Amino acid sequence: GKTFLTMVGLREMLLEGFRSGVLVTPVILKGSDVYSEFYGKSTRQLGRFLDYASSVPSVVYIDEFQSFGRKVKGETGAEIEDTRLQDELNRWLDKIVSGKSRTLVIVATNAYEKIREDIRRRLTKVSLNDGITREMLLAVVNDFLKREGWTNIKGEDLLDLLEREVTIRRRSSLTPSDIQEIFREVRKTKEAPFRERFRDPKSTLKDFEKPKLTAIIDDFVTAARTMKFYSEQEKSQEITDAVYVMKPKVSRDDIGGLHDLKHKILNHVALAFNPSMAELGHESNPRFFLLGPPGTGKTLMAMVAAAENSAGFIKVRGGELMSGASYMGDPEKRIKELFALVRQKSPCILLLDEADAIFWGADPTSNKILAQVKAELSELRPEDRVVVIATSNKEQLIDQATRDRFEPNIFYVHAPLNDSEWNEVVGIHLRKFQRFLHPEVESPKITKMFRRERILSPRGAAETVAEAHRLWASEVAAAREITKALGKVEADLQVHTKYQEDLDRLDLMLSAYTQEGINLTRDIVGQDNYKIRLFHFERAISSLESLEDKEHREIAEALILPQATAGVTYGLYTSDRGSGGILTIQCTVRPLSQGEKNVSVTGQASSMMMGQSFVPDDSVVQSAENAVEAARSWLWSRTRVNLAKFHIHFQIRSILEGAPGQGVSGPSAGYAMLNALVSELSNIPVSLSKVMTGTIGLKMDVGPVGGLGGRGREAGKLVGMLKAEKVKITDILVPYANFKNATDEMKVVQDEGINVHPITNAHEGWPVLFSLNSEELAKKIRAALIERESLVDVESTAARFVKSS
Repeated sequence: GKTFLTMVGLREMLLEGFRSGVLVTPVILKGSDVYSEFYGKSTRQLGRFLDYASSVPSVVYIDEFQSFGRKVKGETGAEIEDTRLQDELNRWLDKIVSGKSRTLVIVATNAYEKIREDIRRRLTKVSLNDGITREMLLAVVNDFLKREGWTNIKGEDLLDLLEREVTIRRRSSLTPSDIQEIFREVRKTKEAPFRERFRDPKSTLKDFEKPKLTAIIDDFVTAARTMKFYSEQEKSQEITDAVYVMKPKVSRDDIGGLHDLKHKILNHVALAFNPSMAELGHESNPRFFLLGPPGTGKTLMAMVAAAENSAGFIKVRGGELMSGASYMGDPEKRIKELFALVRQKSPCILLLDEADAIFWGADPTSNKILAQVKAELSELRPEDRVVVIATSNKEQLIDQATRDRFEPNIFYVHAPLNDSEWNEVVGIHLRKFQRFLHPEVESPKITKMFRRERILSPRGAAETVAEAHRLWASEVAAAREITKALGKVEADLQVHTKYQEDLDRLDLMLSAYTQEGINLTRDIVGQDNYKIRLFHFERAISSLESLEDKEHREIAEALILPQATAGVTYGLYTSDRGSGGILTIQCTVRPLSQGEKNVSVTGQASSMMMGQSFVPDDSVVQSAENAVEAARSWLWSRTRVNLAKFHIHFQIRSILEGAPGQGVSGPSAGYAMLNALVSELSNIPVSLSKVMTGTIGLKMDVGPVGGLGGRGREAGKLVGMLKAEKVKITDILVPYANFKNATDEMKVVQDEGINVHPITNAHEGWPVLFSLNSEELAKKIRAALIERESLVDVESTAARFVKSS
């Protein structure tokens, strides 16, 4: 609105001059009036214009001022001419500023940063972007609606539409000019039929009446797709590509679970924007760091904070901001421009998504980008009304000095802790499809499916609900297509080829409706009588298991022996992707050879990724040594059996066995190793239907492990066990700590008919595995060891049993 505002002001000046008896001369200067193809003529023409303007009371208006005052290097002939012209302009401005003439100068530009600094110093900057609020834009919209007589359209709805279009096009803001342009476009579209009638040579003006134009919101939707928005001065193309400007329209009710975090985080952000806190002497830290696994709601939390505080929301991905730098210093420049842009848009929230791409490394000499980020973060003050929220799921890569700048506002955003929070998350995502849902679809039932099939993040839950809706919608669409093709052989064949999978699911559901007493056929299927059912969610969840995960699970199950065998037990594993399955552990015992270690293990991983490098991994070997030492100490104390002269070997059977550096890692197989050793020593096989997991201590204590859920953690081990196809699991032995923390997950397991046995030490699990208590099992082992020795080894055997009765 620069030109419009100037014209209004010019009119008022002319009227005021007339009332005061002063003849004010308006001078509107354009580039075409000044520039000439002849060398030196442009400067003379500009001087003549300006000298005339300053000789009388006048108002000088120069639009698109960047064509006069743009910075130039002065190397070419044209640039030298531009420099001379700008020097002439500076001379004249000095005369005006000195107050020796009755002249007012107004210049307008949308490229303020590109104007020469010495020219800018002689002018007073008036930024029309500052102070434009949503209420002002709404007033402009309502004024245009009233002027056009389109009172059937709500101003709020129309402004929401325009702001959404601005967000999609990744522009920084909506201007009054944009509003005027879209109204002009809609009116022009409505007048098009009327203008066409003028082209008819038979028509006369008497035949025309003034048309009554009406418009609806859909007309503005169509016009918004074709209109060109006013573009603000861009900092750089890289910043534009990396920055996502949006107007969030979410609330706390859209965040499922996180009751221990969301109010605390959002209230702290609100305090950072609250000006009254400074009056109370409180200086809040406007920097927040949200850590946690992908899809737990970190970005949503930042969007809710922006919506609640009516602040702008700028989202930047660290990787995009850093990529494509061509010259030294480019990334640092982008960081500086980014924070300058954020301050310009205050009150504003800057979301640094995937911040680990920026915050890695601790040496500022090698990572100058991080040094620039630290400097910008340190310069943030509460009075800036800018809040920076960084998110990352790679906490180990974050530089400690950078973390310190966010203290104490570092929060870990976890997945839902229990079924109640999961029900909230699922319910939020079901809300948008509520009118299509069958009454049998309820949040607790969907949550139970997640527990039974695969534990997902809240984002994964949203994708699953959307996938169930897609399956249903494709079935309804297939029913419509097959109905259209009735009686057309070729069309019917094409529909079956294209929609066969959807039609198969549709027929399954139609048969289910028939069993319920509802006669529903393909030709009458529609969204009103055919609803989204639990069947669709079952299909959606089952489709989430990748082919690789399924193949790994099937191969792991193939390693299960066909029958129970002494020295073999079955544990549980979980992968980095959260999937799990059954792990086979085999143990053998034989006399120790000279120079040989007492314990050996194969099938374990020899290294693991720690940060950005590989480190040696002997966690499985340590678990095996702990299991053997615990059994050795227990047998010696109960029966004086000495295992020191036996060699004990464990094999961890997995699909990664034998691959260089690959295999099983972690301490959770310790309890299963102990039971495999006890089974081998006692010659009592453990049933294939009984699985176990837990760490083992030297005093036979069983410690907690991961992969069993509880407090928002993964439950890949339980999911893999429930999906087992080769064997039907009847019992699972888990550490008591896991059982206590994962009550919802354990209830799902129990609902599947599996007995859950929480244990604190190995002795508690032996009646379940061997049907013997600790004393009976010790005697059984002693007798079995004597029985298995050959006559040749009787003498050596007698030496291994001290104080035998």
